Amino acid sequence: MIRDKYEVYTIEQLEKFIKYLEVRKRDKNRYGEVSNIISTALASSIE
Repeated sequence: MIRDKYEVYTIEQLEKFIKYLEVRKRDKNRYGEVSNIISTALASSIE
C-alpha cells in the first residue's frame, strides 16, 4: 500500500488511476483540474 497525506491506496487502485489518466490524456477536449481527476478515479476504483 502507498500512503499520501490524504489516503491509503492499494496497488490496484493506482493501476486503475494510471489507466484512467491515459484515457484522459487521449481525450484532449476534457481536461479537468487534477483534484477532480483524482477524486473521480478514486470514486470509480472504490465502486
